[in-house]
Amino acid sequence: MPEWLNIPIPIATFVLGFFISRFTLTKEQKAKLEQDYFKNSQELKDKHERIFREYTDAMAAYVKSTDDQTIDVFTSIAVAGDRYFGSINNLAEAVLSKKVDSQIAKGSFIPTICRAANESLPKHFETLREIADKLGIAYSGELDRAEHQASFAVLEKFGETAGEPGSKLAERMN
Repeated sequence: MPEWLNIPIPIATFVLGFFISRFTLTKEQKAKLEQDYFKNSQELKDKHERIFREYTDAMAAYVKSTDDQTIDVFTSIAVAGDRYFGSINNLAEAVLSKKVDSQIAKGSFIPTICRAANESLPKHFETLREIADKLGIAYSGELDRAEHQASFAVLEKFGETAGEPGSKLAERMN
């Protein structure tokens, strides 16, 4: 090896090693990041489940109601639905940003998001329209994909894999 390479090679090796270490994670850093993603996933899941219960409670109150429907029923479903589908969109944004545990995203979040975007969201607006008609009030709400952009992005990106062959989701998506 020529003598003039004795100085540049160690310098280049040092610089290359410095930059590589800045753009890669150690095992400990990877484990901490995975734990943070898992914790984030659990927090999102817990919050979403609370909001889902609020929405299902509002829908159950409507279904069980034998009295004339009131504006309160309509309002409770509309508000709980906005919160629920907002939560679905938050889950979708977390999935798309890859800031959640990949197994939880694949096994729980993605199928939930796909079902909501494909079925629940359109049915929500149909239900509100049905209640408004029964009450004789004007209602012009409709599904606006722009308000649920992340949810539909997850459906389009992962919908086929979320509806594995033979699953009920796959049957409904075809």
